Amino acid sequence: MHPARKQMELALKTVVVPVLRGLGFKGSMPHFRRLYDKKADLLTFQFNLSGGSFVAEMSVCSQADIAKHWRSDLTLKTITAHDMGRRRRLGSVSQGSDYWFVFGKKNYEPEHEKTEHESHYLHVAGQVVQFLESQGVQWWATFANNSELSPTE
Repeated sequence: MHPARKQMELALKTVVVPVLRGLGFKGSMPHFRRLYDKKADLLTFQFNLSGGSFVAEMSVCSQADIAKHWRSDLTLKTITAHDMGRRRRLGSVSQGSDYWFVFGKKNYEPEHEKTEHESHYLHVAGQVVQFLESQGVQWWATFANNSELSPTE
């Protein structure tokens, strides 16, 4: 694994994961879930194969979605954002638009092997938190039916 990716993953674990825990998410890199009785809010991190960037994809899955899914082995406790067709990239202006968090150069760019100071990766992780708070919380809430759903373990 490229040293810059290691640095970025460490920053995400240090900065973003505690915020996710505070929001009720469980899981570990790259997949996180917030479980309710009949649905799950999902977040998955996916790093660019060429290096230097990643996306954070949000999704929602209901028990009804599981029943219709082509993979019969999935449950609300095992499904990921990648399993869902309805996703939104954190930081995007709308569902279906793109947004990449950039933390370094692509593997084919000159001097891609150089890493930045730790503060750079912490700053990018901070951007993820800002988008979680400004977009993610609201986006997941649009799928909530608060009268029926309550968090589960």
